[in-house]
Amino acid sequence: MLLGILAFFLAAYVILCVGIYFYQEKIIFYPEKLPENYKFKFNGDFEEISIKTQDGKHLSSVLFKVQTPKGVIFYLHGNGGSIKGWGEVAQLYRSMNYIL
Repeated sequence: MLLGILAFFLAAYVILCVGIYFYQEKIIFYPEKLPENYKFKFNGDFEEISIKTQDGKHLSSVLFKVQTPKGVIFYLHGNGGSIKGWGEVAQLYRSMNYIL
């Protein structure tokens, strides 16, 4: 009986580990997918740049511009969300004359 319970928990653990292994990207990365024709709407001067990867996917990037930049801040939004809501934070850096 004890051996049967141990075998059950061992099998459940193995199934859990296999499931986590195969779905780990979906567990870790949860990006906000914007429609392909999505147009960003931010205040101020900005340029939307589309990048096509070797595997045929499109990445969207936004360059927030200023007149006399002190430098560049290269921002990657991380494993979740998108750059859609980052325009508010960009205003802070643009007010300090940084382009993003």
